[in-house]
Amino acid sequence: MPELLTHNLAMGGANISEVGQIIGHAFKSKLAPELINSSALVLALSYAMFVPDQKRWRDPVFVPPEAIKQDEILTDVAREALRCPHACNSDSFFFRIAPGWLVTLAKERYIFFQSVVRRLPTHPGDPLLRKSIWKQDPLKLHKAFSSEKKPSAAPPVPQEPYLVMAHRQMDFLTDYMGQPRGVLHDEQFDKLDALIDKVRALGLRVVVVDMPLPSWHREKSPFFASYQAKLQARVGRHLQDGGISFVDLTAAIPDDEFRDSVHPSAEAAAHWAGALIERLPHPVFQAVKGED
Repeated sequence: MPELLTHNLAMGGANISEVGQIIGHAFKSKLAPELINSSALVLALSYAMFVPDQKRWRDPVFVPPEAIKQDEILTDVAREALRCPHACNSDSFFFRIAPGWLVTLAKERYIFFQSVVRRLPTHPGDPLLRKSIWKQDPLKLHKAFSSEKKPSAAPPVPQEPYLVMAHRQMDFLTDYMGQPRGVLHDEQFDKLDALIDKVRALGLRVVVVDMPLPSWHREKSPFFASYQAKLQARVGRHLQDGGISFVDLTAAIPDDEFRDSVHPSAEAAAHWAGALIERLPHPVFQAVKGED
């Protein structure tokens, strides 16, 4: 929609814990009242975002082995913040008490440094990270940079049928969510409650969106029914006092517009955005358009 100014905050593989950290950075600076009055935060959710911290951030498939050995659970954002302590750590004392302009200034001093280190074979700050968390392997990187012989191209692999690939991806998500199979814990739903309360305290409107999934995925996933029941119960509490709006898009998109078990095809992306805009509650839509 040309009338809307949209900012997309996204982190691949984030659960609600990490979404909260990202939003904490985004809203650290004080927002102007006119901006608050004409804005809404749209939280796009799906069941995979409710994977427990212990599973998401201590799984060797996703987390460096050095991090798993630590007693502390660190998200990707929290681990990266160790390269920029205090200013980049939303849980630090400095971040919580310092004004937004000072936090921004403290972050900006790392911009030049980061532009230099990405050209180095290894990050010079890695040995300084607490207990060597996320330490890169200089030897491995050196081999990658110094290799003169390019590997021979692998023979083309026939493309899998769509449903075979998509079902395998859904099976991966089922394993990713952890045990017991089909059981969603309250941890991430509690964090969703806290996140909604935090954003509302800033004066922003909140729109919770249950994102689309193919019909076969909704039917066969052992977690989807539990996820919807828990989400609707939590959202219902906020709906009672008019604090948020809820948009259910789970069945809004036809199956043939998915390129896998969760993502839209490139051609369908505009359709997805349009489906969301059409279903935005009227007061929110009027506010973000800046109309009376």
